[in-house]
Amino acid sequence: MPPPDPDEQALPITVLLPDRQEIDGRLVERRQIEGGAWRYLVALVLWCHTESGAVEAAEYRVYLTPEEVRPIPGVSYDGALTHRLPPAPVPVPAGPRWGWRVERRLDGQRRPQGTVVHVHDCELAAGAGREVDLDEALTALRRHGSTPCKTCDAAASLMPLL
Repeated sequence: MPPPDPDEQALPITVLLPDRQEIDGRLVERRQIEGGAWRYLVALVLWCHTESGAVEAAEYRVYLTPEEVRPIPGVSYDGALTHRLPPAPVPVPAGPRWGWRVERRLDGQRRPQGTVVHVHDCELAAGAGREVDLDEALTALRRHGSTPCKTCDAAASLMPLL
């Protein structure tokens, strides 16, 4: 079945011109744009000059804002061809962690006090060394005195892999 012809579904509408005149038009479609605003494609029949110098009716189409059109009382616009923006994408939960930071902790005399492995974006890992991959993070956790961070989900992600 072919799609409906927008011209057959066009509905009467009033168009407000810049000089405040009102003219009749036909609502061809309504289209939602970025930010949720709407534009209305309106067909207007006006006079034009032909190449032979004659004057004849011609249809002009233009997208207008809601302030530039008015519904006609008693006309239902429920059947107007309508193009809504697709819904915003639903955030996808983060997949498996891919980046880690290994923090080597020192005491007041700069002696090693252990190692903590963080998820790369853990707030406690700021400035905690370079980012490492999964293999390096697991190797660091296997060392004596190493622990996964208790603030981020490093333990939940890494401990089952040891």
